[in-house]
Amino acid sequence: MEIGKVFDEIQDNYTVKIARWVPYYHQLVAAISSDLPQGFEPKRILDLGCGNGNITYQITKKFPEASYHLLDASWEMIQACQMRYGTQGPFSYTQSLFQELDLEEEAYDLIVAGLSIHHLREEEKKALYQKVHRALVPGGIFSSSDLYIERIDGEFHYEMHLEIWEEMARELGTPDEECSFLFQHHDDYDFPNHYRKHLSWLGQIGFQDPHVTWIRDYWGNIRAQKTRQS
Repeated sequence: MEIGKVFDEIQDNYTVKIARWVPYYHQLVAAISSDLPQGFEPKRILDLGCGNGNITYQITKKFPEASYHLLDASWEMIQACQMRYGTQGPFSYTQSLFQELDLEEEAYDLIVAGLSIHHLREEEKKALYQKVHRALVPGGIFSSSDLYIERIDGEFHYEMHLEIWEEMARELGTPDEECSFLFQHHDDYDFPNHYRKHLSWLGQIGFQDPHVTWIRDYWGNIRAQKTRQS
C-alpha cells in the first residue's frame, strides 16, 4: 500500500496514537524549532510530511506572522490540517510523495520534517536533501526530528532498540493490537539510517554545520543551515 494511504487509515485520533507509539514524541516535536539562532525570523516555512499539523502548530506560536506550506502524502492528513488552520491567509497545502516533489528555488526560510524522512530509502533521502537545499534561501534552516538508527535485521543494537521501543510504547498505553500494527508498519514502511549518515549527506550537499541538537535512544533532531552568500 502507498504510504499516503496508510496514513489515511490512521488519521483519526492521530495525535493520541502517535504520542503513545513514538517515545519522546512531544520532545521531538519541540526540538524542531527550539534554540534557533538569535535573530532568525523565518517568513516562509515548509512542513514536509505535516501529518495533522502538530509541528506547524508549535512553530506558529514562535512565528505567528509567517506563511506556512504544509505537505503530506495523505489526503486525510491534509484535510485534517485544513480543518485545523483553514485554507485562506497564511496556510497553503500540497498532497505529494517526497519522491515526486518539485520545490521552487529559494522559496523558504525554514523547512521542517517530523517523523517522515525515515519512510525514504537512502538514495531517496539524498535526493530530497538536494531539493531541500535548493528550496532554502541562503541562511535558511532545515530541521528534522526522526528515528536515527541503521535498520539491520538481526543486528544486536537494532534488535535491542526494537525491544526497548516496544516496552516504552506499552508503558505509554499502546494496546496489543496497536503494537502489532506499529511494528508491522515499521517493518513494511520504515527505512531509518543513523544520524551520522544524514549529517554526511547534508554536508556533502553543501549545508553548513549539520549537527544533532537533541537525541534519546536513537530518536533525535538534526539541523543544518544553508550557507549564506558572501
